[in-house]
Amino acid sequence: MFLEEVMYPFSRDCLYNLLMIVSLTPISDSSFINVSKESSCSTTPNWANKFPNPRSVSLLLTLKYPSRKVSRNPSISQLFNRPNASKLSRALGTATANTKWTFSSWVKLSSFSTGTSDGRNIFGGTGSTYGLKLGFEGATANAQQLLFLDYPSNSGGPNAGGVQTLVYLKKVFRDPNAWYHIVVAQDTTQSTASDRIKFYINGELQTDFDNHTSGGSPTPFYPSQNSATINDSIHTFLIGVDDADNSGASWDGYMAETYFIDGTAYAASDFGESKNGVWIPKDASGLTFGNNGFYLKFESSSDLGNDSSGNNNDYTVSNISAHD
Repeated sequence: MFLEEVMYPFSRDCLYNLLMIVSLTPISDSSFINVSKESSCSTTPNWANKFPNPRSVSLLLTLKYPSRKVSRNPSISQLFNRPNASKLSRALGTATANTKWTFSSWVKLSSFSTGTSDGRNIFGGTGSTYGLKLGFEGATANAQQLLFLDYPSNSGGPNAGGVQTLVYLKKVFRDPNAWYHIVVAQDTTQSTASDRIKFYINGELQTDFDNHTSGGSPTPFYPSQNSATINDSIHTFLIGVDDADNSGASWDGYMAETYFIDGTAYAASDFGESKNGVWIPKDASGLTFGNNGFYLKFESSSDLGNDSSGNNNDYTVSNISAHD
């Protein structure tokens, strides 16, 4: 029997924890239980009669608020071990379009940062006087926020301190057991500044942002129109570590279904879909990847950096054990 953690949209007035003894038919990992919101906070589920050949099980449902789209675990994932400074890397080539790119990955944290200098970085980039990172950080444990920073040089960006782009999501990530689908799409050709970089979490476009001390003034900072981005041949793209290739700020957790698209800013719906209220991965291998694009499935323990996009943009694996 396969059970996964889900969140249900009950109001704050409902009980937060409820032990239900329900009868369920065994279900497969491709099945879902769709529990609709009750008209009241009754403890008697009206959906138990959907299982005609039941066996009795005890199921603890933890009711959480607020709840929007929730995600289902990917089938294949790779562990990045922070103490080992696990990472993948590749020097980028000539871009299809260095003003447009998309990054998509499913991630699950194994530990939380405890300050702004103790990040859990999903990707980064190195280059001459260059800084780049996407990752989680937070002033307190169990209250992580997602930060994207593009810092070309001390004077290379249009914003305070030479920063090109700095976006800090207000959304707080607290669940150490949850998978999150993160999509970042950049298109600096857009005339509206806030349209030049977009963030999606579990399929939802993020529009609420916080200030971050690195900016020196209120953020977000959006990139200049038609400005070059991370996607060009002077940079080495890093997965699982930050802009400084700093093992002290490396990723600690799992990744799955990891894509990079060169030349197109895609939406989250190109990589995932909602099924019975649960956000799940979908096959995105038919997208246009562009010259620097890649798709990491992590399906071969002997070739974890293998690119399945058709580009053969394989990544070099460092400090990742096949059995992870």
